[in-house]
Amino acid sequence: MYYFDQEKFIERFGNWPNNNLLEEELECRMVHKSGEIVFLNIKISESRINDKAVLTELDGEIQDITTQKKVWEQIDLINPGYTSVLQAGYNWLTIVDIDGNYIYVNKALEKALGYSSEELIGQNIFSFVHESDNGKAANHFSKFINNKPFVSKPFRFRCKNGSWRWIEILMVDLYGDPMIQGIVINARDITERVLINKEIKASEEKHRLLFNTSPFPKYILEPNSFKIVDVNDAMMQFYGYTREELLTMSAKDLRPNEEIDKLVQASKTFNFRQGP
Repeated sequence: MYYFDQEKFIERFGNWPNNNLLEEELECRMVHKSGEIVFLNIKISESRINDKAVLTELDGEIQDITTQKKVWEQIDLINPGYTSVLQAGYNWLTIVDIDGNYIYVNKALEKALGYSSEELIGQNIFSFVHESDNGKAANHFSKFINNKPFVSKPFRFRCKNGSWRWIEILMVDLYGDPMIQGIVINARDITERVLINKEIKASEEKHRLLFNTSPFPKYILEPNSFKIVDVNDAMMQFYGYTREELLTMSAKDLRPNEEIDKLVQASKTFNFRQGP
């Protein structure tokens, strides 16, 4: 154990035998036989003691995160504010060469996608991208390599079980850095967000279809001004105005004077029920 991490390790280790796992993860440094400092992430899931309250077993996993730490350090040297952006959910870390072949993948990516590092190292990243997104993703990567402007778009990535995950990425060129020698790609899973947006869009299209094809006159208003912002065909047929004419009017223009107060009151009641 690295000298400056020993106290932290002993303190955390003292909690684990009692299954006090509120802080079940510990990042610490170890000294390799070669003298090199290695960064480890220790995560404990369960501890066991015997009838004499002596710790007998710890279940969990230990990950070597040395490469990942070096990447963060190098990025932080280039742009001190960038690591906090990357760490905000972009926890899948890979390093590829300028052709897009995997050099390194971290455990978070392995666990999420189901591949082992051995299955990915040497493979081309674009062979895992959905065929509908492959061309765009490869084009964006090429522009990045050649320092040309582009707007990165999410794309689908194939998991080992054959399913697809929507991901978005951030890239950092550390190919010239002797410690990294590659393109660092940080990714995060946005599948849930994409699916929710698709459901919302499908719902909006469904309501739009019902609105447009309804045989009854329908319009959409701005809640405070009562300005008409959209109408269906039945509305135009019923009132005899064109769409352009109706869009310059308010709902008050279509009501007799004696009914305007009722319209305003009905709108207030509706807004009250809807909430702020």
